[in-house]
Amino acid sequence: SLISFGAFLERPSRARMLLCAVVTALALTTRFSSFILVLALPIQYVLARLAAAKNVNATKRQLLFCAVLTVLLSIATLWAVYGFEIRALNGPQDIVARKVLTELGSFGQSVIHARLPFASYLSGLLLQFAHDSYGHPAYLFGKTSLHGWWYYFPAALVVKMTLASLVLSLIGIGVAF
Repeated sequence: SLISFGAFLERPSRARMLLCAVVTALALTTRFSSFILVLALPIQYVLARLAAAKNVNATKRQLLFCAVLTVLLSIATLWAVYGFEIRALNGPQDIVARKVLTELGSFGQSVIHARLPFASYLSGLLLQFAHDSYGHPAYLFGKTSLHGWWYYFPAALVVKMTLASLVLSLIGIGVAF
């Protein structure tokens, strides 16, 4: 999604605009964590504008049209993937979503009882937000935590990679620098 948006910024065309919209829509249907694209795409635009070496040729009108197309196509794709579902967030699978929305006060209460398109996606997205906030029990090197450790992935690489792979990786890093 970010690559296709970068290509659109450099050389705007209808095909690149449509590709960006389709790829973003598919990313949103694939993983809840891809919702970060809602922030990442505008940040990419600002950074491209600020970078002297980056040539942004898209006009404001083209960017607005791309944004609207991406939003509409994402909504249509999500709704189709979730079987054109329209329902309230009142099922047993929506317990966490209702808890998160209840914390928003009267607005959250009105959302809980409203009939929403792709409600299962919204419920899963709210579950992801709740998980990010509350965490889950984890264990690493004799310690427990609800939110993990910054060094988890480096530690996992060291523990899971073979000694030969580690040595070759270090040699490769040394040659690169």
